[in-house]
Amino acid sequence: GSGDSRSDNKGPEPEAVDVGWIGDSLYAFIGLERVGGVMVYDVTFGWDPIYIGYFNNRDFSVEFEDPTPDVLAQVGDLGPESVTFVPWWESPTSEPMLIVANEVSGTISLVSAAPVFDEIEIDIGVEGSFQTGIFDESAAEIASFDPIRQRLFVTNADTDGIDILDVSDPMNPVLFHQVTDLGGSVNSVDVHRSVAAIALAADETDGNGKWSSSPPRP
Repeated sequence: GSGDSRSDNKGPEPEAVDVGWIGDSLYAFIGLERVGGVMVYDVTFGWDPIYIGYFNNRDFSVEFEDPTPDVLAQVGDLGPESVTFVPWWESPTSEPMLIVANEVSGTISLVSAAPVFDEIEIDIGVEGSFQTGIFDESAAEIASFDPIRQRLFVTNADTDGIDILDVSDPMNPVLFHQVTDLGGSVNSVDVHRSVAAIALAADETDGNGKWSSSPPRP
């Protein structure tokens, strides 16, 4: 069929959320894990949120069961697990941007979120996408952006590591480096001022988890 193994289990499931200022308005971006896509709300006045729109680059006409990387490229994004807002002053495009990591399709999309002049609308569209080529193995879950070096750190459960992408050209994100053998299963990553902190689950069922931190490679 044209759906993954989970979409028919429930309806749309808000899984990921981030907020950010665009112009004078504060927006919330909500990723829907099962059906896919991102909803946008104006939450400048939190007690009165305004629905702005919905973006989904998934192609529901493409049928797949155990897709090849080529088929995955046609399908688009499946199962957003994290949404990260990048303000214009940190963005490689000098426009606000969303980074969406998708655990089912194993893809990371860089999505422009530019304001429409004299409108409350947001013009959303994919700038570029990176494909791991790994289907339904959580090869792209949590993403954190380093604006200093224009690098993106993404957890990859398939390798139990961190994929570091160079996104200085957002239309052509490329794999810069992979960090593996971290001594545990990678759960999450965050980067601040080019220092990465990584949360790890123990490999043993009765073991203790841990975290590590290190500066990224130059």
